[in-house]
Amino acid sequence: MSDDWTFKKADELDPLAVDVFREIRQEYHADLAGYAIALLFMPKPKVSRGNIVVGEAHVLGWRTRFLSGLHGTVTLAWEWWQEATTAQQQALIDHELSHFEADDEHERLRIRGHDVEEFIEIMARHGAWTDGLKYAQGALQQRLPGMEDPDEDEGDGAGTSVTIEALGRTVSLGTHPEAMEKLRRAAERVAAGAGR
Repeated sequence: MSDDWTFKKADELDPLAVDVFREIRQEYHADLAGYAIALLFMPKPKVSRGNIVVGEAHVLGWRTRFLSGLHGTVTLAWEWWQEATTAQQQALIDHELSHFEADDEHERLRIRGHDVEEFIEIMARHGAWTDGLKYAQGALQQRLPGMEDPDEDEGDGAGTSVTIEALGRTVSLGTHPEAMEKLRRAAERVAAGAGR
């Protein structure tokens, strides 16, 4: 596919993406049921303030809402989407939909910021030093014990590489069993640092 396009509707490129979008929205974002949100693709990830952006949520202005009937859009990077696992695709859609907050009083959507934002090196040096980071740490620790790759149906995960992309940084943790051990040790270090 040529890169001479800016945006395309998801159903033109990957009708299954629309199904995933619909399923995630129904399961986790029932508060958005009365709002029209379109799923779009851009050709490649963007760079914003030095960070690679593979997805964006946008609330549309009143004129655009009036003309299109849409309240918002979720735009994903097609190049990234094609390489992503099903679990990554679901997580990205869930993440972008989480940016929308329903303002039922004014019949519109608002953009909600991230619950947690911090530099990786600050977390490594100081652990979970804010209430938001402590909450995120608890959520992560609940997830870690059962963090098997949801796309993996059989085997011990040998050959499955785990990479974490967060806050503009990419950290490769190697193959699946090794990566899970590194994640567990990192969580223990963060927990120990938070207790200081």
